[in-house]
This record gives sequence, C-alpha cells and structure tokens, in this order.
Amino acid sequence: MSQFDDDQTLIGNQMPVPENQPIGYLFIAAPEHRFGRYYVIRGSTIIGRSPNYPVQLNDTYISDPHARITLEYDQQQQPLFGLYDFGSKNGTLVNGVRVDGRVILNENDEIQIGEYIFVFKTLMD
Repeated sequence: MSQFDDDQTLIGNQMPVPENQPIGYLFIAAPEHRFGRYYVIRGSTIIGRSPNYPVQLNDTYISDPHARITLEYDQQQQPLFGLYDFGSKNGTLVNGVRVDGRVILNENDEIQIGEYIFVFKTLMD
C-alpha cells in the first residue's frame, strides 16, 4: 500500500481523497444480482455504458453518456451533489420523478437509470 500525506484518505481501491472533501455513494438496490455493490462519487462523475466512465452500467436502456453527478457548493459554500441528465432517451428518475436538466440530490434519494436503482448516500465533514 502506498504512503499518502496526512490530509488524505484511501477509500477502497480508489484514489486518495482529501480528508475534508465530501464524498457521495451510489448503493445498488436493483437489479438483485448487483445488490449491495456501490460506486464512490467524487468531483464530477459520469454515468453511462462505456467502460471509460467511473460508473459503467451494462444496460441497453442507458445512454452513453447518460447522466453526471457533480459535487457543487451553494452560496453559503455548503457542499451539495447535483445530478444532470444528458437528455437521455429513457431518462433518469429521482424518487420516481423524471429529471429535466438538473436536480439536487439528498441523502437516501432513490435514483433509477435503466434497470438500475440506486440509493444515494453522502459522507460530508
């Protein structure tokens, strides 16, 4: 294992993350054969079919690229995560509502992209 500066943490097999940087997680709730797996969201993360994307989903109902989750900051410099749909043919649903452009994600939001259903979680300092 590599040595990192004191201000960084290693998460799973991911790259080091500054200790104070908010992190998002997409926990897979469906399909059943992928249940319990998760993706770590840092900075700007693209979701699509291509293996070149951090969140690669093998589903014919998913566009390439399909959506993006981005770490942003509000006017008070509080961190938040925004989800953007790239105008995908089959859309992205958050809590059952189709995303038109951008939506702010909240803890435990349910995101559906194709056959995949995710639960969004955060780790913020």
